[in-house]
Amino acid sequence: MLLEINDEVSDAITVIEKLNMNAELDRFHQMTRTEGTVSTSNANTVSTETEYFEKCFLQQQVTDLTSDIKQLAKEYQTLKADEVNAEKSSNKRLYIILSKCLQKYEQILMQSDESQSHLEKELDRYILANSMSISGKTYFLSKILMCVFSDADTKKINCYYSAITYAQDEGRNANNLVEYIEDSGGIQAMRLAKSAKRATKKTGIQALTREQKIQYASKTVFAQKVGVIESSALAEIVQTINSDQKIMLLATEITQGKYVINGAVIDEQVMNAALLAFYKDNKNTFANQLQEWAVEQDRNILSNAINQVIEEIK
Repeated sequence: MLLEINDEVSDAITVIEKLNMNAELDRFHQMTRTEGTVSTSNANTVSTETEYFEKCFLQQQVTDLTSDIKQLAKEYQTLKADEVNAEKSSNKRLYIILSKCLQKYEQILMQSDESQSHLEKELDRYILANSMSISGKTYFLSKILMCVFSDADTKKINCYYSAITYAQDEGRNANNLVEYIEDSGGIQAMRLAKSAKRATKKTGIQALTREQKIQYASKTVFAQKVGVIESSALAEIVQTINSDQKIMLLATEITQGKYVINGAVIDEQVMNAALLAFYKDNKNTFANQLQEWAVEQDRNILSNAINQVIEEIK
């Protein structure tokens, strides 16, 4: 008897579901304009829009959206971790190849001058046979790198060369090159460090970091005033920012000295990029100012040292 009651209940639920579906289907017909026709001669024939609706309506219901989203987010984090690990593994293999290139170069340098010359000529013939371009000023180590990384562009080869020679300048060799590259933050970081070191040696002034350039350019830019703009429309755009935030204005010149403000950008990265561009465009001016600052700083250091000596004598 209980089984019969359950069957009846099940049948009733099915009827209710069909009624609900028909009601939803009627509302769907009123809203959609999807092309399709319903045959009046055959009540079982449905239109394209009806088939589409029923397919969507009878899909399995989402019972726990939060759990599903969390699972997808977890899969994405796993993907990111795999990408990071793959990049680290790839970089490590690259560093090992570079260390082997340096090891081969170090072995060549241990040969006699005559043997070195013979080996370099042999390498030159190999380079020419493979249609690579070199000049009389191309270093032996660069030639080795060109042959190993034959499909890499010149910029990448130069980056590898800079990293290796920077490590050599710091007293490293093939045996500890891999660890040194990793500790230095990678090849690109070493190339930048070498450029900064070269600039410091040339000018006698410690090269500025990216953050220092932004800070110095910001101090210079915002200390000057080239014009004042009053606009209610602009005020509405930037009304949500803090009073100490800086904004980028997008402007178009209409006549000499007159500009139309087309919009505003409130983004720290955009602002920093603009400040770096300003620093680059005014590099000579900044260099002179930094030189003056360095001289003044040296004077202060000397003055403090003299005063300290005087105090010690007392």
